[in-house]
Amino acid sequence: MHQSSDKPNKHEITSDEGLKYFPISNMQFDVINVIAEKSKALQAYDRYVRDCKPCPELLSVFERIKADDRRHVEELKKFLDA
Repeated sequence: MHQSSDKPNKHEITSDEGLKYFPISNMQFDVINVIAEKSKALQAYDRYVRDCKPCPELLSVFERIKADDRRHVEELKKFLDA
């Protein structure tokens, strides 16, 4: 998927010389944000797993969610070079 040229890039930076440039695309920015949020969730799942050990069914659910999020992060990292 290629970023449309008519869609403004919200990540514009102005250099000391007053020149404007875009260090990352909107797509890369979005991917970075999703990776950051999923990474925070992965840390939280560790706590949730500890708290729900008395309930094996819930423990299993959190472990599956954590594994899915870890897989999603790995999948998304491929798009940072795009």
